Amino acid sequence: MRLARMTHAVQRLRAALFVATLVPLLGCADSKGKSEASQLARLVDSVRAAPNDQKRAPFDQLRAFSCTAPDVCAARKACLESFEHHVRGIELTTELQKRMAASKPGSLSDQERQDLGRKLLEANIELDQGKELQPTCDQLVTDMRIQRRI
Repeated sequence: MRLARMTHAVQRLRAALFVATLVPLLGCADSKGKSEASQLARLVDSVRAAPNDQKRAPFDQLRAFSCTAPDVCAARKACLESFEHHVRGIELTTELQKRMAASKPGSLSDQERQDLGRKLLEANIELDQGKELQPTCDQLVTDMRIQRRI
């Protein structure tokens, strides 16, 4: 009987030690997730805040950011998809503006005008796709901020 009580006490002690070891590890994982979420929020904000002609660098930083927390990774993915189209559209528009500024009025060949027309269409499509995907990015980042209290 005494041996049975000691065995039961040892089992309770093992369970208590297991829980005592597990709780800090869970807190560590949550802390890492909060840190990742904060970093992602800052990166997303930096892409948004950058002037159009300077969005590539913060976008590349967002692309290079790695994550492990599922909610953070989902927000990152959605924002990358949106910003990729947006940045590409801006770059195409900038290229068009430079080409137009470098040409003299009426000096463009039919081929050059067609090429500019295709580039303009592509730029508009990219910008529209970025705009269409942006609400998903915004919602996931907002949800992440609320859940992680950042």
